[in-house]
Amino acid sequence: MSTGFSSKRLRFGHGFILGLLFSLALGIALLSHFGFGERLRQRIWGQGPLVEAADFPVGATSPAYERTSMVLRPTYIGTTVRGYAIPLLWAAGEEEGEEGLWRESFAVEVRVRVFASSAELSKALAQGGDNGGVDMAILSMPTLLLGAPGLKPAVPRVLMLMGWSRGQDVLVGTQGVHHPVQLRNKRVAVEMWGPGHHLLLWTLSRAGLRLSEIELLALPSAVEAGAFLEKGEADVVAGLYGELLPWVQQNKGEFLDSTADVPHLVASVMVARGSFVARYPEVVLRVLRGVFELEQNMGRHRRRMLKNFKQKYPRLQGPEQLMQEEPLASMEENLAFFGLYGQAAVGYAELYQSTMALASKLYERPPAPRVEESLELAPLKRLAKLQ
Repeated sequence: MSTGFSSKRLRFGHGFILGLLFSLALGIALLSHFGFGERLRQRIWGQGPLVEAADFPVGATSPAYERTSMVLRPTYIGTTVRGYAIPLLWAAGEEEGEEGLWRESFAVEVRVRVFASSAELSKALAQGGDNGGVDMAILSMPTLLLGAPGLKPAVPRVLMLMGWSRGQDVLVGTQGVHHPVQLRNKRVAVEMWGPGHHLLLWTLSRAGLRLSEIELLALPSAVEAGAFLEKGEADVVAGLYGELLPWVQQNKGEFLDSTADVPHLVASVMVARGSFVARYPEVVLRVLRGVFELEQNMGRHRRRMLKNFKQKYPRLQGPEQLMQEEPLASMEENLAFFGLYGQAAVGYAELYQSTMALASKLYERPPAPRVEESLELAPLKRLAKLQ
């Protein structure tokens, strides 16, 4: 009798332990599924949240007592290979040699760094000039807004309109692809978040196609679009007109769309790190003065600009075409673009809101800051008064 009773107690004990273990495993699984496990792990073993400079007001670095603060190293401006890069490279001069416009006329040393892709440029702006990156950058608004989460550490502030893409960005198809409607089920290569990506979205909207109806491929950079077509890795690419023109002529390709047809679709703006604007307002002002000086005297310096660019980038064809397709914006265009004076076909606020609406609709981006929070127009307003 006692033996049977002990056997029952043993079986009951085993069942109780197994049930307890099962309940514990189920509880752990549920906690993990709902994120409580990760929170507990971070509380016990984690190092805590990372505090970033972006968590503090950018004005904290402003000079005290209204003193003018000048950076003791070169100011680094980043760009990709676009039309506006040609005059900027000439204006920066050489480290050992020709002084350049900024140093000669405005007593500020500037170095222009050219990046292969918008993604690399965005990372450099997030790093900052003190850490091997750049202090200021020229970004298309799609790159600035669609890549905004990665730029958060920079607390970027838009300073001025650099220019519009007026035919520089094109969509090119291989033989047999003659119309945007034929993009369905095709391999389409673009530099993500760049101007070509934005042009593709516009083209799809006109053709009545969804993103899911094409096979979207990521280009490392827009200047590699021709190589993608050459290797047969894509049926359609978005790239620069000057870079793709030789391929189209040799292979009987097709230009499917271009920003020449939508000259107010892609704007590029000069952006600076928020802390740099607060700490060195005089430097920012002089950089902008140099850009407007270039725009006003382009004819006088054009030959030297082109010669300088060809020496640095001998493989890139048609720099004259690059400058024509993306000229520097004038003061009048800037004032109208930002709604300060005059009227623009498309303004900054309108582009900002439409691009962020697209980002939310297609890519589930978090809500963006208000339009006015992205701007720092004090230098532009000051220069407008001087003119």
